[in-house]
Amino acid sequence: MKIVVDTSLLNSEHKVRGIGRYTRQLVDSLRGLETDHKIVLTSKVDLVKNPDVIHYPNFDLFRKSFPFFPLAPVEIITIHDLTPLRMKDFFKPGLRSGFALWMQSILVKRMKAVITDSEHSKSDIIEFLSIPPEKINVIPLGVDKEFKPVSSNKIKSIKNKYSLPDKYLLYVGDVNPNKNLPVLLKVVARLKMNLVIVSRAFEKELMPEIINLRKMISDLGINNLVKVLPSVQMDPVDDLAAIYSGAYIYVQPSLYEGFGLPVLEAMACGVLVVSSNASSLPEVAGDAAMMVKPTDICLAEGIKKLFSNETMRKKLIQKGLVRAKKFNWRKTADLTLRVYEKVFKS
Repeated sequence: MKIVVDTSLLNSEHKVRGIGRYTRQLVDSLRGLETDHKIVLTSKVDLVKNPDVIHYPNFDLFRKSFPFFPLAPVEIITIHDLTPLRMKDFFKPGLRSGFALWMQSILVKRMKAVITDSEHSKSDIIEFLSIPPEKINVIPLGVDKEFKPVSSNKIKSIKNKYSLPDKYLLYVGDVNPNKNLPVLLKVVARLKMNLVIVSRAFEKELMPEIINLRKMISDLGINNLVKVLPSVQMDPVDDLAAIYSGAYIYVQPSLYEGFGLPVLEAMACGVLVVSSNASSLPEVAGDAAMMVKPTDICLAEGIKKLFSNETMRKKLIQKGLVRAKKFNWRKTADLTLRVYEKVFKS
């Protein structure tokens, strides 16, 4: 079987985001599998002759994610989440993107199989795209092996490098409305505790979400408590792993996530996690995090509860280390290869 995986995402701005990490780790792990199948990794799928299976690793609702006409007998696509459809009040498409959404939602039905990250995303795909459940395969993401607890000397070094406070809450990720960052800023104002935000989105100073967040930080009077890091290197992830390891608590305040990879990355680094209980996050965190409603009051109370309960802190940290080990990219690649084989045979 000749399998083609589209790597064009790695030539775009997505390469440093979660979708890019998924694509990169998937293709690297597929290379490492022992298989008789020929696996072709390319950003130019249309140039590959006689493929049996083509896998498109991301479905973008508002941009072309795959060719208009099929290039192989079997086409498979990964749909990570349908945030813009679940939270449509925050994501209102214009005329062009609305047409793209309409076209994409029709064309995606020709896919022989869909891969998604969580059961929650699977239910959204069934609801919003009317794809039969038997076509949808839930395959969790993995955690890079570089995410692990680091030494106290490395933590001290990274704090000096980025001028980080001694004790801080941490958030890693984007700033889209589903991430619920305004609520996290209210938590900081309530607790008067330092927050470090690792997000490349802050490089785009004229982005409406960034303008609004900057204004909110100022209005709440927490400029001295919020440290933004927009340029932390994501490949390799050594600095990021140390920033995780140095955090007092990692906070995931999201209203919606297709998966929520930073939760596992934080756990793998031995960091206590306080997470929203929304969408797929309970699937990812299990019982290894403090799970609360995504409001400033509930998040603040969850964090405060852990301030004085050292026994609970240690218990959750240990559970997190164990849980994170259950998610690895080799398993993701192996399950993905099984989908290729199953669909091709059928």
